[in-house]
Amino acid sequence: MTVTRWWDRIPARLEAEIEALRDAGIDCKIDKDARKWGVMRLNLSNVDVDDEVFDLIVTFPDLYPFFRFEVKAPTLDLPLHQNPFQKNLCLIDRPTENWHTTDTVATLLLPQLPKLLQTARQTDRKKVVGIEAQQAEPYSAYYPYFPGSTVLVQSEWDLGDETCGRLQIGLTAQVETNTKYPLRGVVLKVFNNGNKVLAEADPALCKLTIKKTVDARWVRTQTQGLPGTEEAFFDHIQERDLRSTQLKQNKLSAGYLSIYAAVFPEQHKWRDESGLGWVFVCRMTPHKMPRQEQEHTASFGKRTL
Repeated sequence: MTVTRWWDRIPARLEAEIEALRDAGIDCKIDKDARKWGVMRLNLSNVDVDDEVFDLIVTFPDLYPFFRFEVKAPTLDLPLHQNPFQKNLCLIDRPTENWHTTDTVATLLLPQLPKLLQTARQTDRKKVVGIEAQQAEPYSAYYPYFPGSTVLVQSEWDLGDETCGRLQIGLTAQVETNTKYPLRGVVLKVFNNGNKVLAEADPALCKLTIKKTVDARWVRTQTQGLPGTEEAFFDHIQERDLRSTQLKQNKLSAGYLSIYAAVFPEQHKWRDESGLGWVFVCRMTPHKMPRQEQEHTASFGKRTL
């Protein structure tokens, strides 16, 4: 079945979108390469907000205008209301009731963008009451995750002033036979470098079916400078581990599994970074195998959980 693209079905809508942007003094061009692949994307140049000029990329969904478009600001680096890696902006609140089919790029962008820049850079939350949604923006939510992977951690744990240490993780899913398998488990115990137990899982979590217990390392860090790719993330955390030589390679039938956890302050409540965020990244080093099989396996070596 051939599906007619929205811009072919309602060409007047696309023309109106572009005309409204140009009337607002914004240079607007269709991304021809994206269009060849069936994606409608507009490149906006010279967007001026209070004498701050930058470029934007607008990508429309297949079922536009029934679903909202996405706006990326590649040159902006905002502390809030922007994905730090993908660079997309949060112009309206998440519930679908905030999107209307009559909304256009111009009618949404022109009034909302100045508000977004102002609130994202405002450190006094009293001054943004009623302007932004009062919900947490956990930094850990911005990372891409290997499908099906999860490691359970209790949010109330307090690690004190410790900066790094060891973890005991109980794996609840089979990862023995193939490096493509997701990593699923629960942190059973958290130790400092002196092997003192800092936190322990609730007995109810310990009753989960544990197929294997593995060791990992954890490192406290800041969100500033944390990479968005698994390879760079693993290396970044390992470089900051005071006891990196103690990182254990857990022997599995598929290879040797090494796991790091980055622990950092993040929002669990609106504009309140008193909580701890956890992001896990692992590296699977295959056993000795034929060269052709090693090359096939290498792409699954590191993954963010």
